[in-house]
Amino acid sequence: MSGDMEWLESLNNAIEFGRGVILMKQKIIIILAVSLFCVSCGAENTAGLQSGDVRGTNRAIETDVSDAAVRGLTEEQGKKEHGYEVEIKKYGFTLPRLETFQEELENLIYWTSAAAPTKEENNIYNYLKGKKALGKDLKVKLSYVRSETGYFDELDEEGRPSYLIYVCFPELQEKEQYLWLCSYNARGICDAYEFDAGETISKKELQEGEGEYKDWGETTIYIGEERAENDKPDKDASELRNQIGRDCLREIKELYNDNGEYEIYLYDFLPGDEWIKGRILNCDPKGGFIPVNWISVHVCYKGKKMEKYNGISWHSKPSGVGSDTITSKDAHDIIKPYREEMLPEHCFMAYRVRGKQITSLKQE
Repeated sequence: MSGDMEWLESLNNAIEFGRGVILMKQKIIIILAVSLFCVSCGAENTAGLQSGDVRGTNRAIETDVSDAAVRGLTEEQGKKEHGYEVEIKKYGFTLPRLETFQEELENLIYWTSAAAPTKEENNIYNYLKGKKALGKDLKVKLSYVRSETGYFDELDEEGRPSYLIYVCFPELQEKEQYLWLCSYNARGICDAYEFDAGETISKKELQEGEGEYKDWGETTIYIGEERAENDKPDKDASELRNQIGRDCLREIKELYNDNGEYEIYLYDFLPGDEWIKGRILNCDPKGGFIPVNWISVHVCYKGKKMEKYNGISWHSKPSGVGSDTITSKDAHDIIKPYREEMLPEHCFMAYRVRGKQITSLKQE
């Protein structure tokens, strides 16, 4: 009996020991699981700090987005991130988020007012003013189509990506029609002078046209007439802009140094613009030709992201065909309305050239 009791006690001790081992194993397993979970959390949080959103990071990896496209966002900003900006990164650069572009759009509209080279300029600010849409919240629908800049000359580079931005104002239009607003390239907004309120396109036509169409979304803008008239946007004072100015002045000195008299206007431009528009008025016409020339200055860059400025290429062409019937008086009469509608203070450059003497029209 005593032996049986000893055997039972030994058996109980063994069972308790076994339970202890099992409990210890369970604790070890739990500790390891918690540790692995925390490591995983730490990895996700690190990615979240870099991108603001783990899902955004996964999309970034899938679409080959650079770190620059995702760093600097807070977690809250990341949750609001739309996603289209990472979807199109593969094309060489990233469009801003919609809420960021909404501010750029407002600034662009004010800029078109401040930089209008003529009194009756066909721009988006005047379009909204004519529709009595100033001074109130205005709904905007935005879309874009991927495009590609073609080869132009030996200073240019072929195949540079850009985006055509289209805008719709549901409250101002009887049916959903889009207006071509501007382009957007690696340097930002460009081609704002090409806006034409008379040319509309349907959403279906955009979807079925060439290029990759995307609905960008809907936002609200506010344009105040008082600000447009008084609070002018800051001028670009970059070294690149100054270099472009020096190169344009060099061309003017070389091309218009005869004994004639000219007024030369180069319209203001945005950092993304690859073309600077302008006009030349021959103020001492001898008759026989149209004394108004249009200027197109091609600003050339190297690299898909326009990394390197590569000089300018100057082009001009007459605004009409000459004729022996055009007298000197006729030529002066043709010039007059062009001169009267110009706003030199809005221009990038505005000069009167008499031989080698060059005078700024902005200072007169």
